[in-house]
Amino acid sequence: MDEAEVKCTVVNKYKEPFDVYIGRGSRWGNPYPMKDRSQAERDRVCDLYEEWFWKTGLKDH
Repeated sequence: MDEAEVKCTVVNKYKEPFDVYIGRGSRWGNPYPMKDRSQAERDRVCDLYEEWFWKTGLKDH
């Protein structure tokens, strides 16, 4: 995995033409639903998403 620092800014997706939606329904959305609201489950799906994200190559788009 790439350990480079990534900066993120939250914006309104309708403000600029280069702003994009990154929620569950988008190509960058986390495809792993949580089974419950526990911190352990949140950690599990975030770990799965991180692994999936780096394998997909979406970071290059």
